[in-house]
Amino acid sequence: MSLATSISHSALESKIAPLIDTHLIMNAFNQIAARDIDQKRGENPLLFALSDYLREALTKLDSLHQSVKHDAQLMETHLLLYSNVAHIRIELEIINLPATSVLVSRGMLSKLAITMMKAIRSASNSWHMQVAFENIDHASKFLEFCIAIRSIGFVEKIDLSTVRNDLAQLSIIKTRTAMLLPVTSASSQVGFRFRTQLH
Repeated sequence: MSLATSISHSALESKIAPLIDTHLIMNAFNQIAARDIDQKRGENPLLFALSDYLREALTKLDSLHQSVKHDAQLMETHLLLYSNVAHIRIELEIINLPATSVLVSRGMLSKLAITMMKAIRSASNSWHMQVAFENIDHASKFLEFCIAIRSIGFVEKIDLSTVRNDLAQLSIIKTRTAMLLPVTSASSQVGFRFRTQLH
């Protein structure tokens, strides 16, 4: 779970955010990485993935909302860290990322993407994830998008109902984001269309 999105709203506003020195944390990671390289160990992909994720997750902790662009960056670093820890490969493709600075709930995309990956429970170690933004309704303040995941080079039937049930348990689904009809084109692919309320 994302550090930034697992903290309660009151903690974000009053206690946690002022205590975190993001620059100090990033400097510490840089020094650890430099020591690994000095000791001829080479670059540690897990260390860099963790550093990138924390950089995104710890930015603007005092805000419960962020632009879709920044939320997509947080999702990207979260998926990179997850893939390094789980020893899998995830190719991420983002289509039609809104250029406008529309605000969404912080960590929304990460929660949806990671929940879908974990719910698949597959033996495949290579995946392609596509996040396609389809429609922004400024008048009604809604954003529609689709997240689809398919296995690469390994055909295995994905249980759509398990993914749907796990998504339905997310607090973001119960409050600000609607899960629309599932989108699937093959047994080794699962996808859902979502509509989220903008801030």
